[in-house]
Amino acid sequence: MRKIYFFFEITKFLDVFFSIFVIVMRCFFSFIFLVVLISSCTFDEPFIDETIKDYRLLAVDTDGNDLVLYDVNEGRVVASDLYSSANEMVVDTEINNIQQFKHQIFLIKQESKTIEILTESNFKSVAEIDFSEEDTPPVKIVFHPGATSAYVMFENAKYIYLMDITDYSKVKKIDMPAAVSDIDVSGSMIYAACTEAKAVAIIDSRSQDITGYITVDEFPVYLAISADATKINILARKDLGNDGLTFYAYNLQNLKKLKKVQHLNPNIGINKNTGEFNSFNVSDLVVTKGGVIYFSVAGDYVLSLKEKVSYFSRKIKITDIEKVCYSYKYDELLYVSDFPELDFYFVNPKKGTVIGKMVSLPNMKSPFIFLN
Repeated sequence: MRKIYFFFEITKFLDVFFSIFVIVMRCFFSFIFLVVLISSCTFDEPFIDETIKDYRLLAVDTDGNDLVLYDVNEGRVVASDLYSSANEMVVDTEINNIQQFKHQIFLIKQESKTIEILTESNFKSVAEIDFSEEDTPPVKIVFHPGATSAYVMFENAKYIYLMDITDYSKVKKIDMPAAVSDIDVSGSMIYAACTEAKAVAIIDSRSQDITGYITVDEFPVYLAISADATKINILARKDLGNDGLTFYAYNLQNLKKLKKVQHLNPNIGINKNTGEFNSFNVSDLVVTKGGVIYFSVAGDYVLSLKEKVSYFSRKIKITDIEKVCYSYKYDELLYVSDFPELDFYFVNPKKGTVIGKMVSLPNMKSPFIFLN
């Protein structure tokens, strides 16, 4: 009898135990699910569908003296007279380049040798910097990412200008050993390709002086800092014409001991029949997040080069390539054809394949930018 009673008590205890165990486990898994749900959401940021790309194209109108804003997602012109509507007048001379930094738009006008600055929110003109005393016009600006300074490159000039973008003043002319063909910035250092000197000058933004050089065997024409800012990529020519191409990459982690991490001397510029160099019109050296270097050649196709792989490969042929640019935000290349009308090709940088295109955009031409 005692055994039966004991067995009954044990059974009753186990029933209660398992009931409590089930309740506890349900609470535990509910708690885990709640923690995972909360950790995957942020309440201060909305959910963003990355497939919806906020491409806003700012280009020059076909007359060259006004701005056109184009919404890529909606496929429509938002405004065809952006500058004149905001400033009650058209641009005084043709716009040759557009660059953006933070919340400002910089218009480079080579005929008047000026740089005009607009506020991005309303496109009103806030200042104009006059370089008319110089022999050649400005062509490009790079910006110190954590400061208030910018560096202006001029056409075939043996100097660059330091500019303060808080009061829009010219601060200093920095002399170079040869004419500068390209400039780029990484951290506190500015790099200037001095083509005829076969060197890239290194300027320290703290002293605003040249503190060293990267010397190369050929003539450097284009520069591009890697996405992780650890390397500088240099595209050089065999001679001062448009002949032959050589690629260099240098490690920037120790500027006192610059290490060459890549040097290619491919035969892409050599005619197999004659052994002579073909002429190449090279432009727009860009580096993707994945470390693939792209640049356009002869205006008809784009070459790519993978880091740590010593060969070039043709990726896609598009007639009359005007520009190659890259969106870090969406990891996409954009090939631009400007003849007979403005066409854009969106390209997968890993495969080199066209994934979308906009053709024959109305009443607009280069230069252009995609607003951040």
